[in-house]
Formats: sequence, structure tokens, C-alpha cells
Amino acid sequence: MQTMQPPPHKRRHAPSLRALLLWPSLVLATVGLLVIVIWAGLWIQRLFISQAEQELEIEAFLIANALRDPLENYLSAQFPSGRPLGNLVLSYAADTGARIIITLPDGRIVFSSEANVPFDHLPLTTELQAALAQSEQHDIRPDDFGTGEQRLYAAAPIVGEDGIIGLVQLSIPYAPIQQQIWSVWVRTGSMAALVIGALTLALLWLARTLSAPIIHLTTVAERMAQGHLDTPITPKGPAEIQRLALAFATMAQRIREMLAQQQQFAAHAAHELRSPLASIRLRLEMIQRMAANGQSEQIQQYLRDTETQLTHLETLVNDLLLLASLEKAEETARQPIDLAPLLYELVDEMAAELRQHRLRVEMDVPPHLPPIAGHPSHVRVALGNVLDNAIKYSPDGQRIAIRARETSEHLIIEVQDWGMGIAPEEMPHLFDRFYRSKAVRGANIRGTGLGLALVKAIVEQHHGRVEVESEPGKGTTFRFIFPLASMSEPARAHKS
Repeated sequence: MQTMQPPPHKRRHAPSLRALLLWPSLVLATVGLLVIVIWAGLWIQRLFISQAEQELEIEAFLIANALRDPLENYLSAQFPSGRPLGNLVLSYAADTGARIIITLPDGRIVFSSEANVPFDHLPLTTELQAALAQSEQHDIRPDDFGTGEQRLYAAAPIVGEDGIIGLVQLSIPYAPIQQQIWSVWVRTGSMAALVIGALTLALLWLARTLSAPIIHLTTVAERMAQGHLDTPITPKGPAEIQRLALAFATMAQRIREMLAQQQQFAAHAAHELRSPLASIRLRLEMIQRMAANGQSEQIQQYLRDTETQLTHLETLVNDLLLLASLEKAEETARQPIDLAPLLYELVDEMAAELRQHRLRVEMDVPPHLPPIAGHPSHVRVALGNVLDNAIKYSPDGQRIAIRARETSEHLIIEVQDWGMGIAPEEMPHLFDRFYRSKAVRGANIRGTGLGLALVKAIVEQHHGRVEVESEPGKGTTFRFIFPLASMSEPARAHKS
């Protein structure tokens, strides 16, 4: 039966950071600039038209005042030919460049600056009606003479002693005004194009400046993903991206350190496991030979030695498993722990070793201590490891002191010995996995090198800390500082 395979997932092509920075900014800036240009152009267009209208209305008002007496003389038949009136109209038309038509209030044309007027009466258009009402009004419409040309119209009343005796209508071609407006639009558009071009170049530079360091980080990350963890990272660009680069460099350094620690851990673990296994194999071979020769007493001795090596292996494996579980940093249920009976139990369990080395323990532990919150088995391992070290590294006949005291927020446990002590240069490595000092290795003292690493991990698991004071040849003091149960609950809740 043939199985249908799903089609491979195609990765969607995402836009580059440079494109994301450039195009939205450019589009927004261009749209904003175009809105401003259009608004400014319309405002300037309206300003030109309004200015032309006002100028034409003012000219109509001035001409109406100037023609009042000549029109009254014409109407009173003092100058029946109307020559003085006509000369003034032609003169004003030449000065203003406008077409001037003089009418009576009913629209009958008295005189026009242009010949061949196609009608005797002017229709009462918008501007003429406004003039009759002695108000101002203008209009833009096709030429009343039927030429099809757009013209701007304005009118003013000619007021005599008895009221309005006539009307003055002025009109000018609208095309020159449109040409001026178009010229403004062209200049404004050209400036906008220059601004958009400059803005595009600026945004290109900005996008390149911002994206270049991120592209550099991406390249570095890709090389690290290929296994080149020593690829250098150069912080550059804005301050935020430089902080990102520094954080990335710190993360890469920590990854390298973690990998180195894992490699070192694997090497140490292999060494610690290989040595007991080789010893066990050798003893088993010797037992086989001795069994063939009937050497039962020596066989028993080798069996005891083999059991000791197996116990060492079991301890090593248990320590590794416990350390691995602690490094998962998983928060589990806790319970109150009374450390006073726990300390006395540990001393009782190690009584045989204490007697063997003629060591005496001075206990300064109140019977009733405030509880801490945690895992009793883990705390027992931590305290037991430190007490075991005090026994191993103390000379025979010496003493070990165990003290406990409380503060308002903490419970403090101290284990002090007067043994060989620790050299200052070895203190920074004291809690490293599989680390054993030169003095310990030279004295051939048993141990896995994981005891103090477990101590530190367990104490930190309980939101506490461990401090060490030591002087070579004078002894060592380990100080456990645990938060009280009432104080550790907020920390646990915060972590979870």
C-alpha cells in the first residue's frame, strides 16, 4: 500500500528589514507630503481667485463713483451724445484691462467698452442683483457675449442723489488667473518631488544604517548555527542595536562556556567511571585466578575491595542523577524542615567514622529551630556532604563544630573544622564539578568531586546561599544561609 506524503511546507518569503523600514515610511511620508501640497495648492488657488475678485470689486466700486456725475449728466440730457461718459469708460477699460458695461437699473445697456454688444439689455446676473442690493458679489462663468471664454464678473451700483441710477459691470478673462494658479501648482509639485527624492535618499540611508548591524547579527547567528561559535560580533549601529549585539555576544560566550563545561563534565565523568570499572575488572580477574588456586582468604579481601568500588560507583551515579535533576530548575512541592533533629541524625549516622578518627563534635544547635521550606532528602545530602568533608579533611584527634542560629529572616548553619584548609587560589573553583584541590589529590582522600557542586545546587534550590571561610593549615567553615519558611514562600511563588 502506497503512503501519500504531505507536500513539503513552503517557507513564506518575508520582506527584508530594509524594505520594512523603507517602504512604509516612504509611503507615509509621501502621502503626508502630498496632502500638505494639495492643501497648500488649493489654499493658494483660492487666495489668487479671492485676490482677483477683490481687486475687480474695488475697481468696479471706484469706477462707479467716478461715473456718477457723467451718468447723471447723460441722463439729464446735458450731454445727449454721451461722449464724456464713453470716453471715461474706454479710458478705465484701457487702464484695467477689463470689459466695462454701464446699464440702467433695469438692465438696459447705456455704454460698453467693447463694440458689437449682442443685446440691448443685460440679464440680471448674480453680481448685478448684488449691486442693486448694494452688496458685493462676483461670479465666474462663460462669457455673456457667447464667446465661450470663462470670465470673472463683478458689479457695483452708481448711486445718485435719489438712489441707484445705474450699474457698472466689470469682467476680465479667467485664463490668466488659471495660468498663474497652474504655475503655482507646477512650482509646488516640483518642490514636493525634490523633497520626496531627498526623503527617499534619507530613508535609504537610515534603513541601511539600521539594518546593517542586524544583518551582521543574522550572519553571525547563521555561522554559529553551523558550529562556528567563535565568530566575532562587532557592536555597531544605534545604541539599542549595540546593546542587542553585546547581549548576543554575552549569550554566545555563555553558550561556549556551557559547551566547554559539558565537554569537561563528560571527560571527568568518563574518567571517574572508568577508574572504578577498571579496578573492579582487575579484581574479578584476580578472584578467578585465586579461586582456581583455592586462595579463599584473599578472595574475600578482593570481594570487599570490589564492594567498596561498587559503592563508590553507586555514589557517583546517584550524585550525577541528583545534580541533573537539580539543574532542571523545576519547582516541586515543599514541606517544612526542622534542621535541629536532622543535624543530630547526621552526626549519629557518622559516629563510626568519628570514632575511627577520634574526632569529637561540638554541637551548638538549639533544640527548637524555626523551620525552612524545602526537600528534606536534598537538605540532608547538602549538610551530610559538608560534614563528611569535615571528617575526611580533619586530622585525627581534632574537633568539628556545628552551630545553628536564626535571624529575623534566615536560619544559619555553620560547620567548622580545623583541618588542612583551602588555598585562596582554589576558592573560585571550590563548587565546580569534579574539582579536587591539589592537597586533596596528593593526600589520596576518597571522593567523587561532586559533593560541593551538589551542596551549592541544593542550597540555591532552597533560595539560600552558601559561604566559605578558609585558611590553609587552620581549617574551613561552611556557612549555610536558608530563608525561613515564611520568607521562602514568596520567593517560590515568584519563581513559579
